[in-house]
Amino acid sequence: MRIRLFVLATGLALAANAAAGTNAALPGGPDGAAWRIGPEVPAAGELTAGTQAPDSSTLVTFGVGPDGRTFAHTMDSYAPVPALMRVPVPNVGRVHDADGEWAVAGTAALHYENGRWVRHAFAKRAGTQLHMRDIAAGPGEAWAVGTETVPGTRTSRGIVQHWDGSAWRILPVADGLLDGSSALTTLYLSDRLTVFGVDHDATRGEQAIALQFDGTGWSRVRLPTRAGWVDTIDDTAAPAMGVGWTAPIGAPHRRRPLAYTLDFESGRWVRVEAPGKHAQLTAAASDYGIPLAIGNTTDGRLYATRVNTDDSGRSTMLCDEVPPIRGAVFDTTGSIRHQLWAFGYRSTAQGRKPLLLSYESQFEE
Repeated sequence: MRIRLFVLATGLALAANAAAGTNAALPGGPDGAAWRIGPEVPAAGELTAGTQAPDSSTLVTFGVGPDGRTFAHTMDSYAPVPALMRVPVPNVGRVHDADGEWAVAGTAALHYENGRWVRHAFAKRAGTQLHMRDIAAGPGEAWAVGTETVPGTRTSRGIVQHWDGSAWRILPVADGLLDGSSALTTLYLSDRLTVFGVDHDATRGEQAIALQFDGTGWSRVRLPTRAGWVDTIDDTAAPAMGVGWTAPIGAPHRRRPLAYTLDFESGRWVRVEAPGKHAQLTAAASDYGIPLAIGNTTDGRLYATRVNTDDSGRSTMLCDEVPPIRGAVFDTTGSIRHQLWAFGYRSTAQGRKPLLLSYESQFEE
Protein backbone atom coordinates (compact mmCIF):
# COMPACT_ATOMS: atom_id res chain seq x y z
CA MET A 1 0.00 0.00 0.00
CA ARG A 2 1.39 3.38 -0.96
CA ILE A 3 1.23 5.89 1.90
CA ARG A 4 1.97 9.55 1.37
CA LEU A 5 0.82 12.01 3.99
CA PHE A 6 0.36 15.52 2.70
CA VAL A 7 -0.26 18.79 4.49
CA LEU A 8 -1.40 21.26 1.89
CA ALA A 9 -3.17 24.54 2.50
CA THR A 10 -5.02 25.31 -0.67
CA GLY A 11 -7.69 27.43 0.94
CA LEU A 12 -9.60 27.86 -2.31
CA ALA A 13 -12.80 28.79 -0.54
CA LEU A 14 -10.95 31.25 1.68
CA ALA A 15 -9.27 32.82 -1.31
CA ALA A 16 -12.62 33.34 -2.95
CA ASN A 17 -14.04 34.88 0.22
CA ALA A 18 -11.11 37.24 0.65
CA ALA A 19 -11.15 38.24 -3.01
CA ALA A 20 -14.81 39.10 -2.63
CA GLY A 21 -14.00 41.19 0.43
CA THR A 22 -16.14 39.10 2.79
CA ASN A 23 -15.49 37.70 6.23
CA ALA A 24 -17.48 34.53 5.60
CA ALA A 25 -16.09 31.43 7.29
CA LEU A 26 -14.77 28.56 5.27
CA PRO A 27 -17.28 25.77 4.79
CA GLY A 28 -16.53 22.64 6.77
CA GLY A 29 -15.55 19.38 5.15
CA PRO A 30 -18.18 16.75 4.35
CA ASP A 31 -17.99 15.50 7.93
CA GLY A 32 -18.30 19.02 9.34
CA ALA A 33 -14.71 19.35 10.57
CA ALA A 34 -14.02 22.84 11.83
CA TRP A 35 -11.97 25.01 14.16
CA ARG A 36 -14.16 26.80 16.72
CA ILE A 37 -13.52 29.54 19.26
CA GLY A 38 -12.95 27.95 22.67
CA PRO A 39 -13.50 29.20 26.21
CA GLU A 40 -12.79 32.80 27.15
CA VAL A 41 -9.22 33.46 28.25
CA PRO A 42 -9.20 35.62 31.42
CA ALA A 43 -6.12 37.63 30.50
CA ALA A 44 -4.85 40.40 28.24
CA GLY A 45 -2.26 39.79 25.53
CA GLU A 46 -1.77 36.66 23.42
CA LEU A 47 -1.77 32.91 23.84
CA THR A 48 1.50 31.64 22.41
CA ALA A 49 1.72 27.89 23.19
CA GLY A 50 -0.02 25.00 24.89
CA THR A 51 0.31 21.35 25.78
CA GLN A 52 -1.33 18.47 27.59
CA ALA A 53 -0.24 18.21 31.22
CA PRO A 54 1.77 15.04 31.87
CA ASP A 55 -0.35 11.98 32.81
CA SER A 56 -3.62 13.87 32.74
CA SER A 57 -6.33 15.27 30.48
CA THR A 58 -5.58 18.84 31.59
CA LEU A 59 -4.82 21.47 28.98
CA VAL A 60 -2.02 23.91 29.84
CA THR A 61 -1.84 27.21 27.97
CA PHE A 62 0.95 29.79 27.98
CA GLY A 63 0.69 33.42 27.00
CA VAL A 64 2.40 36.77 27.16
CA GLY A 65 0.80 39.93 28.51
CA PRO A 66 1.09 43.49 27.22
CA ASP A 67 3.89 43.96 29.76
CA GLY A 68 5.90 41.12 28.20
CA ARG A 69 5.47 38.81 31.20
CA THR A 70 4.54 35.14 31.00
CA PHE A 71 1.16 33.87 32.17
CA ALA A 72 -0.34 30.38 32.19
CA HIS A 73 -3.72 28.69 32.64
CA THR A 74 -4.99 25.15 33.02
CA MET A 75 -8.31 23.69 31.95
CA ASP A 76 -9.83 20.38 33.07
CA SER A 77 -11.26 18.79 29.95
CA TYR A 78 -13.59 16.62 32.10
CA ALA A 79 -15.29 19.64 33.65
CA PRO A 80 -19.00 20.02 32.69
CA VAL A 81 -18.25 23.63 31.69
CA PRO A 82 -14.53 23.89 30.85
CA ALA A 83 -12.93 27.08 32.12
CA LEU A 84 -9.37 28.36 32.24
CA MET A 85 -7.81 28.79 35.68
CA ARG A 86 -4.73 30.95 36.19
CA VAL A 87 -1.66 29.12 37.56
CA PRO A 88 1.65 30.56 38.79
CA VAL A 89 4.58 30.33 36.40
CA PRO A 90 8.07 31.89 36.38
CA ASN A 91 8.46 34.83 34.03
CA VAL A 92 10.46 33.81 30.95
CA GLY A 93 8.88 36.25 28.52
CA ARG A 94 7.26 34.82 25.42
CA VAL A 95 6.85 31.03 25.41
CA HIS A 96 7.25 29.81 21.83
CA ASP A 97 6.34 26.14 22.16
CA ALA A 98 5.34 23.50 24.70
CA ASP A 99 5.51 19.71 24.72
CA GLY A 100 4.37 17.64 27.68
CA GLU A 101 6.24 18.75 30.80
CA TRP A 102 8.36 21.30 28.91
CA ALA A 103 7.88 24.81 27.50
CA VAL A 104 10.51 26.86 25.68
CA ALA A 105 11.18 30.60 25.67
CA GLY A 106 14.06 32.62 24.23
CA THR A 107 16.75 32.01 26.86
CA ALA A 108 15.14 29.56 29.29
CA ALA A 109 12.78 26.61 29.46
CA LEU A 110 10.01 25.77 31.92
CA HIS A 111 9.84 22.25 33.34
CA TYR A 112 6.93 20.82 35.35
CA GLU A 113 8.41 19.38 38.56
CA ASN A 114 6.53 18.23 41.67
CA GLY A 115 3.38 20.12 40.80
CA ARG A 116 4.94 23.42 39.72
CA TRP A 117 6.72 24.99 36.75
CA VAL A 118 10.45 25.55 37.27
CA ARG A 119 12.78 27.72 35.17
CA HIS A 120 15.94 26.20 33.66
CA ALA A 121 18.30 28.44 31.70
CA PHE A 122 19.65 27.24 28.38
CA ALA A 123 23.39 26.88 27.90
CA LYS A 124 24.97 30.02 26.44
CA ARG A 125 28.37 30.48 24.85
CA ALA A 126 30.37 33.54 25.88
CA GLY A 127 29.80 36.59 23.69
CA THR A 128 26.58 35.28 22.10
CA GLN A 129 22.90 36.09 22.34
CA LEU A 130 20.43 33.22 22.41
CA HIS A 131 16.92 32.78 21.03
CA MET A 132 15.40 29.30 21.37
CA ARG A 133 12.18 28.56 19.47
CA ASP A 134 10.95 24.98 19.67
CA ILE A 135 11.10 21.96 21.96
CA ALA A 136 10.45 18.22 21.73
CA ALA A 137 10.33 15.97 24.79
CA GLY A 138 10.95 12.26 25.22
CA PRO A 139 11.13 10.01 28.30
CA GLY A 140 13.60 11.67 30.67
CA GLU A 141 15.05 14.04 28.09
CA ALA A 142 14.23 16.97 25.85
CA TRP A 143 15.64 18.75 22.80
CA ALA A 144 15.37 22.40 21.80
CA VAL A 145 16.40 24.43 18.75
CA GLY A 146 16.89 28.10 17.97
CA THR A 147 19.63 30.55 17.03
CA GLU A 148 22.66 32.18 18.59
CA THR A 149 24.55 35.21 17.36
CA VAL A 150 28.00 34.70 15.85
CA PRO A 151 30.53 36.77 17.87
CA GLY A 152 32.13 39.59 15.92
CA THR A 153 29.54 39.46 13.13
CA ARG A 154 25.98 40.58 12.45
CA THR A 155 24.79 37.07 11.67
CA SER A 156 23.21 34.22 13.60
CA ARG A 157 23.55 30.45 13.33
CA GLY A 158 21.34 27.54 14.29
CA ILE A 159 21.82 25.83 17.63
CA VAL A 160 20.61 22.56 19.18
CA GLN A 161 20.43 21.92 22.93
CA HIS A 162 19.77 18.72 24.87
CA TRP A 163 18.44 18.26 28.41
CA ASP A 164 20.35 15.36 29.96
CA GLY A 165 18.28 15.14 33.14
CA SER A 166 20.11 17.82 35.08
CA ALA A 167 21.03 20.68 32.73
CA TRP A 168 20.76 22.00 29.17
CA ARG A 169 23.85 21.38 27.08
CA ILE A 170 24.74 22.48 23.55
CA LEU A 171 24.79 19.59 21.11
CA PRO A 172 27.42 20.34 18.46
CA VAL A 173 26.39 20.00 14.84
CA ALA A 174 29.03 18.68 12.46
CA ASP A 175 30.97 21.28 10.46
CA GLY A 176 29.51 21.95 7.04
CA LEU A 177 25.94 21.05 7.94
CA LEU A 178 25.07 24.55 9.19
CA ASP A 179 26.32 27.76 7.61
CA GLY A 180 27.39 30.79 9.60
CA SER A 181 24.12 32.49 8.68
CA SER A 182 21.31 30.10 9.55
CA ALA A 183 18.42 29.43 11.94
CA LEU A 184 16.85 26.28 13.34
CA THR A 185 13.13 26.77 13.78
CA THR A 186 11.37 23.50 14.64
CA LEU A 187 11.89 19.80 15.35
CA TYR A 188 10.19 16.50 16.10
CA LEU A 189 11.13 13.18 17.68
CA SER A 190 10.51 9.75 16.20
CA ASP A 191 13.16 7.02 16.01
CA ARG A 192 15.57 9.93 15.51
CA LEU A 193 15.62 13.68 15.93
CA THR A 194 14.64 15.68 12.83
CA VAL A 195 15.36 19.42 12.83
CA PHE A 196 14.15 21.99 10.30
CA GLY A 197 15.56 25.43 9.71
CA VAL A 198 16.64 28.06 7.23
CA ASP A 199 19.96 28.66 5.50
CA HIS A 200 20.40 32.34 4.63
CA ASP A 201 22.07 32.45 1.20
CA ALA A 202 23.07 35.79 -0.34
CA THR A 203 22.12 34.73 -3.87
CA ARG A 204 19.43 32.07 -3.39
CA GLY A 205 17.60 33.70 -0.48
CA GLU A 206 16.33 31.69 2.46
CA GLN A 207 16.30 27.95 1.80
CA ALA A 208 14.71 25.33 4.04
CA ILE A 209 17.12 22.81 5.52
CA ALA A 210 16.65 19.62 7.52
CA LEU A 211 19.10 17.71 9.71
CA GLN A 212 18.77 14.36 11.46
CA PHE A 213 20.50 13.05 14.57
CA ASP A 214 20.50 9.29 15.16
CA GLY A 215 22.05 9.40 18.62
CA THR A 216 25.64 9.26 17.43
CA GLY A 217 25.96 11.75 14.56
CA TRP A 218 24.30 14.29 12.29
CA SER A 219 23.36 14.04 8.63
CA ARG A 220 21.86 16.48 6.16
CA VAL A 221 18.46 15.62 4.70
CA ARG A 222 17.95 16.58 1.09
CA LEU A 223 14.94 18.85 0.61
CA PRO A 224 13.67 19.77 -2.85
CA THR A 225 13.78 23.50 -3.59
CA ARG A 226 12.35 25.85 -6.19
CA ALA A 227 14.77 28.14 -8.00
CA GLY A 228 14.12 31.82 -7.36
CA TRP A 229 11.95 31.17 -4.29
CA VAL A 230 12.63 31.28 -0.55
CA ASP A 231 11.25 28.66 1.83
CA THR A 232 10.57 28.85 5.57
CA ILE A 233 9.43 26.04 7.86
CA ASP A 234 7.77 27.26 11.07
CA ASP A 235 6.31 24.14 12.70
CA THR A 236 6.33 20.36 12.56
CA ALA A 237 4.06 17.53 13.62
CA ALA A 238 4.17 13.77 13.41
CA PRO A 239 3.98 11.91 11.18
CA ALA A 240 6.90 13.56 9.39
CA MET A 241 5.80 16.93 8.12
CA GLY A 242 6.86 20.55 8.30
CA VAL A 243 4.75 23.57 7.38
CA GLY A 244 5.50 27.21 6.64
CA TRP A 245 5.52 29.43 3.58
CA THR A 246 7.31 30.07 0.30
CA ALA A 247 7.65 33.24 -1.78
CA PRO A 248 9.62 34.65 -4.70
CA ILE A 249 12.97 36.13 -3.62
CA GLY A 250 12.42 39.76 -2.61
CA ALA A 251 8.62 39.45 -2.47
CA PRO A 252 7.59 38.04 0.92
CA HIS A 253 4.15 39.66 0.54
CA ARG A 254 3.48 37.08 -2.20
CA ARG A 255 4.01 34.15 0.15
CA ARG A 256 2.13 30.89 -0.33
CA PRO A 257 1.47 28.07 2.14
CA LEU A 258 4.19 25.41 2.00
CA ALA A 259 4.63 21.90 3.35
CA TYR A 260 7.44 19.39 3.34
CA THR A 261 6.12 15.87 3.80
CA LEU A 262 7.82 12.49 3.93
CA ASP A 263 6.90 9.86 1.35
CA PHE A 264 7.30 6.76 3.49
CA GLU A 265 7.58 4.45 0.50
CA SER A 266 10.54 6.20 -1.13
CA GLY A 267 11.96 7.83 2.00
CA ARG A 268 12.15 11.16 0.18
CA TRP A 269 10.80 14.51 1.26
CA VAL A 270 8.22 16.13 -0.99
CA ARG A 271 7.78 19.89 -1.38
CA VAL A 272 4.15 20.98 -1.75
CA GLU A 273 3.01 24.56 -2.18
CA ALA A 274 -0.43 26.04 -2.60
CA PRO A 275 -0.93 28.56 -5.41
CA GLY A 276 -3.67 31.12 -5.14
CA LYS A 277 -4.12 32.86 -1.82
CA HIS A 278 -1.23 34.70 -0.16
CA ALA A 279 -0.98 32.97 3.22
CA GLN A 280 1.28 31.07 5.57
CA LEU A 281 1.00 28.03 7.80
CA THR A 282 2.25 28.59 11.34
CA ALA A 283 1.10 25.51 13.28
CA ALA A 284 0.70 21.83 12.45
CA ALA A 285 -1.13 18.98 14.16
CA SER A 286 -2.28 15.46 13.44
CA ASP A 287 -5.76 14.07 14.00
CA TYR A 288 -4.92 10.35 14.30
CA GLY A 289 -2.68 10.50 11.23
CA ILE A 290 -4.72 13.06 9.28
CA PRO A 291 -2.44 16.10 8.88
CA LEU A 292 -3.88 19.46 9.90
CA ALA A 293 -2.42 22.92 9.43
CA ILE A 294 -3.55 26.36 10.51
CA GLY A 295 -2.18 29.86 10.00
CA ASN A 296 -3.28 33.15 8.52
CA THR A 297 -3.54 35.04 5.27
CA THR A 298 -1.28 38.01 4.62
CA ASP A 299 -4.27 40.30 5.18
CA GLY A 300 -4.73 38.86 8.67
CA ARG A 301 -7.52 36.27 8.44
CA LEU A 302 -7.35 32.83 9.97
CA TYR A 303 -6.63 29.99 7.54
CA ALA A 304 -6.84 26.18 7.93
CA THR A 305 -6.84 22.93 6.00
CA ARG A 306 -6.34 19.17 6.21
CA VAL A 307 -5.74 16.34 3.76
CA ASN A 308 -7.19 12.83 3.63
CA THR A 309 -5.21 10.09 1.90
CA ASP A 310 -6.90 6.87 0.76
CA ASP A 311 -5.37 3.38 0.52
CA SER A 312 -4.31 3.94 -3.09
CA GLY A 313 -2.28 7.03 -2.11
CA ARG A 314 -4.78 9.50 -3.55
CA SER A 315 -4.99 12.67 -1.44
CA THR A 316 -8.16 14.73 -1.16
CA MET A 317 -7.83 18.30 0.10
CA LEU A 318 -10.57 19.51 2.42
CA CYS A 319 -10.95 23.00 3.80
CA ASP A 320 -11.69 23.15 7.50
CA GLU A 321 -13.97 25.89 8.71
CA VAL A 322 -12.32 28.72 10.63
CA PRO A 323 -13.96 31.56 12.58
CA PRO A 324 -14.49 34.69 10.44
CA ILE A 325 -12.05 36.79 12.45
CA ARG A 326 -8.69 38.42 12.03
CA GLY A 327 -5.80 37.06 14.03
CA ALA A 328 -2.95 34.57 14.11
CA VAL A 329 -2.14 31.13 15.52
CA PHE A 330 1.24 30.15 16.98
CA ASP A 331 0.93 26.61 18.30
CA THR A 332 -1.32 23.52 18.51
CA THR A 333 -1.68 20.45 20.72
CA GLY A 334 -2.44 16.83 20.02
CA SER A 335 -5.81 15.32 20.85
CA ILE A 336 -7.06 15.71 24.42
CA ARG A 337 -10.34 13.83 24.90
CA HIS A 338 -11.34 14.08 21.23
CA GLN A 339 -10.25 17.71 20.82
CA LEU A 340 -7.21 19.48 19.42
CA TRP A 341 -6.37 23.02 20.53
CA ALA A 342 -4.72 26.01 18.90
CA PHE A 343 -3.32 29.15 20.54
CA GLY A 344 -2.96 32.68 19.25
CA TYR A 345 -4.68 36.03 19.27
CA ARG A 346 -7.61 37.78 17.64
CA SER A 347 -7.45 41.37 16.44
CA THR A 348 -10.09 43.67 17.92
CA ALA A 349 -10.73 47.42 18.01
CA GLN A 350 -9.20 47.38 21.50
CA GLY A 351 -6.07 45.52 20.38
CA ARG A 352 -5.01 41.88 20.48
CA LYS A 353 -6.95 39.46 22.67
CA PRO A 354 -5.93 35.89 23.59
CA LEU A 355 -7.49 33.30 21.28
CA LEU A 356 -8.12 29.63 22.08
CA LEU A 357 -9.45 27.46 19.23
CA SER A 358 -10.74 23.89 19.47
CA TYR A 359 -11.04 21.23 16.78
CA GLU A 360 -13.34 18.25 17.30
CA SER A 361 -11.49 15.06 16.41
CA GLN A 362 -13.05 13.06 13.60
CA PHE A 363 -12.07 9.80 15.32
CA GLU A 364 -12.98 8.13 18.59
CA GLU A 365 -10.25 7.56 21.12
